[in-house]
Amino acid sequence: MNGNHIYPSKDPINQLRQEMKLRNFSPKTVKSYCYYITNCIEWSSKSAREIGGNDVRAYLERLAQDHSASTLNTAYSALQKIKVPADCAVAGRGGGSYFRDKQPQT
Repeated sequence: MNGNHIYPSKDPINQLRQEMKLRNFSPKTVKSYCYYITNCIEWSSKSAREIGGNDVRAYLERLAQDHSASTLNTAYSALQKIKVPADCAVAGRGGGSYFRDKQPQT
């Protein structure tokens, strides 16, 4: 490894990228998740720390208008990984870490 990487990063997107690599996500999954998260943040014109549940929902509704179900599912899975305020019913539990833990199956 070169000396350019600082662990853990202070940047939320890099923090998420580092966490996904530690959890052995495939490089393609890491790339696509980071793409949809970054795209959602850019679309909402807010910082990663300011994005809320309504922003995530509006972004997914916009994607649903002209993208396939597969694309929407990938974006939804990616957006479940980001830290969002507790008011978010769309992107996971809300208020958690930058990486949402898996829910136990019942």
